Parts: sequence; C-alpha cells; structure tokens
Amino acid sequence: LQEKVDALLAESRFDDLRILLSEEHPSDLADIVNHVGEDDKSTLFRLISSELSPEVLSRVKDSTLTALLAGLDDEEISTAVDQLRSDDAADIVAQLSEDDASRVMDLMEDEDKESLQTLLTYPEESAGGLMESEFVAVHENVTVGEAVHELRLRARAVEQVQNVYAIDRAGRLVGILELWRLTISSDDHPVEPLIDREFYSVPVDMDQEEVASLAMRYDLVEVPVVDAGGILVGRITLDDVLDVVEEEATEDLTRMAGTTEDDVHEDSVFRVTWLRLPWLLIGLAGGIGSALLMGRFEAQLNQVIALAFFVPVIMAMGGSVGIQCSTVVVRSIALGEMDAKRVGERIAREFSVSLIMALILSLLLAVIAFVLQGSWGLCLILGIALFLSILVAACAGTMIPILLRRMGFDPALATGPFITTTNDVLNLLIYFVVAAQLIGRI
Repeated sequence: LQEKVDALLAESRFDDLRILLSEEHPSDLADIVNHVGEDDKSTLFRLISSELSPEVLSRVKDSTLTALLAGLDDEEISTAVDQLRSDDAADIVAQLSEDDASRVMDLMEDEDKESLQTLLTYPEESAGGLMESEFVAVHENVTVGEAVHELRLRARAVEQVQNVYAIDRAGRLVGILELWRLTISSDDHPVEPLIDREFYSVPVDMDQEEVASLAMRYDLVEVPVVDAGGILVGRITLDDVLDVVEEEATEDLTRMAGTTEDDVHEDSVFRVTWLRLPWLLIGLAGGIGSALLMGRFEAQLNQVIALAFFVPVIMAMGGSVGIQCSTVVVRSIALGEMDAKRVGERIAREFSVSLIMALILSLLLAVIAFVLQGSWGLCLILGIALFLSILVAACAGTMIPILLRRMGFDPALATGPFITTTNDVLNLLIYFVVAAQLIGRI
C-alpha cells in the first residue's frame, strides 16, 4: 500500500489517492503519512476524508503531528480536535505553542474548552494526563430505567462504554455498574443492589506505568480516575493502557540497548547520532579504563603470556551474568514484584544461583585451561578469578537496579552500557589482582 501511495503521489494522481485512502483504517493511514516524505505529508493528509482525518491526526508520531499542525489553520485544528476523545484532543493541543493552543481552544464550546484545559494541567505521564473526561455516571439511588436513560443520552459523547459508574451526591465514586446487570434488570429495579462496591480506582497523579500495571494485574478493561477527594474525574480505557505498556516496554528496551525511545521515532540522522553518542562514550570510557588497567599489570602479562588469551573469557562471562541478573531484577521492579519485603529474598536468590554457576563455570574453565596450556598455576588463577568475577557481576547486576530505584532513577539504566562497562572494569581488576597475587607463589 505504501508503494502504491508513493507512486500515485509521484504522478500527482490525487483523485485516485483520495479514493484509495477512503478505504483504509485510520491507523494504517497514520503509518502511511508517517512514512511519506516531509514535503508530501500535508498534501497527503488533506486528501484524507474529514471523517477519518481527526483520528489519523491522533495516531501519527509526534514529528509528523508537528508538521501537519503547521499546515493547518486554527479553525481546522479546532474542528479536528472537537471530533476526538478528550485524551486524544489534549495530546494534540499539547503539541501547539501556548498562543496557538489558546486560539484553538477559544474556538471550542465552553464545556469542551474547560475539560481540555483541565486535562492539560496534569503531567503527561500521569493518570490525569492519560485519562479521558467522558464517562457515564449515575446517582447510586436511581432506578435501572433512569440509569439506562442516562446511558442512552451519553452514548454519542462517550465511546467504548464498558461500565456505568455509581456516584454519591458529591460526585464521589462509590461503585461500578456492569452493563450486563442493567440489561437483565427491570426498569423499576433500584440500581443500589446491583452496584459493585469492590472496585479499583487510581488517583490523578499516579504514574502511568503504575496504572498499566494495576490494569494488567487485575484484568481491568477500564480504570476510573478520582481526585484527592474521591470525586470521579475521568477514566482510562484499555487501548490507552496498551499504549502505555508498549511505550514503557520500548523505553526499557532502548535503554537496555544504550539509546532512548526518541531514537525509534526520530528521522534526523544527526539527532539520532546525538541520542546514541553519550551511551557509546560511556562504553569508550570503560574500554579506555580497561586498557589502562591491563597496562598497569603489564609485568604479569609478560611473565605469563597465556593470561592475555583468557581476558575475553573472564570479561564475557562476568558481563553475561551481570546482564542476566540486572534484567531479571528490572523486570521484577517493572511488574511490581520487588517490594520492600522481597528485596532481601531477591538478592539471596540471585546470589545463590550465581554461586552455583560460578562453581560450575570456574571448574570447567580450569579444566579447559589445563588441557590447552598444561599449567596448574594458570588453572588456579583462572578458576579463582572467574569464580570471583561471576559473584561480583551478580552482585552488581542485582544491586545497581535496586539502588537506582531507591535514588529515583529508572532501573532499566542498569541493563545497558552502564552495567556492561562497570562489569568489564571490575572483572579485569579481579583477574589481574588474582594473577598478581598468585604468579609468584605457584
């Protein structure tokens, strides 16, 4: 489809393009707009029907959205935003400058404008920044017939209705009414006995990662959001939860690889280079440190040349164990499995596993070294060095993510070049210190 669109654009066959685009889903259209040239984005977007274009606008990546908004006037942006759910509308308006956003919102109805302004006050990665303000709520003392009537009135404004929320006179959330209960009950039946008062809600300032974790843990199709007083202010739908899960997973993976999430969506070669360079500089610094360390122990290397042959083995094994431990710990933290009570348990578990692996691998390396070199002294050095390197790498891989979390940093930082470089230097230091201590005695 992308090739077809590119060909039609190149031939300026706009009528054919308009027909082709009218048959596609907004998500597919967003991908197409993302991948055409910068000069063609606005042209292609204007060929999309007015029924589909607002949804496309809400699904394109940020750099594309910025380019498209620059080609639209205030009236066009306001019209598009007015057709979207409040959370998507807020995301688009947030991309505008303060003056442009003010002009666009001035064209909206007062109620929609007020709702949008409220959403924009919340941090982007909080429950408030994720939620939409459209929901169906009824008083806890109404009848089923009245609740169904309210549901019908709100059906056009509220998409993907999964639950009806029960509130008290102050607007505080008191429970949830599942739709199937309403459909099987008579109109004159009070809703109060049908209300599920055991429910999960989140405060507006909860981090989006915690919201997603809660929703996934308890299989919630939508999550109600309340303010400090317990008043219902919005809801987070499953599609937004899945977006957060994807976003957080991408963020963790990119950090593990030594880059950032922006790298994935960035088109500029120079910008991508700038994003990756700091992490590579960490690796470069670690490599230089390792080289200087080897130079410091030049005498030992000259005395037993075979020591140099096994440097890659020591570094690779220690690095692998460190990455294994840090990845497991980071995953546990991300899934909420690493509470204060389980930290000691996790450390003990990782240390025990690493101890067993260290014994097996160090004995295996010692045997292989003897077969290759025929030196009992070299076997002893390699065995002790690898044993200690694995234990130290395991401790670093386990403790660094935990410490980063305690300090308020993202634990995923511990799975990238940072932990690799740290382990390389520590493993080399252990190897040569052991060699320096034992060479003269064996």
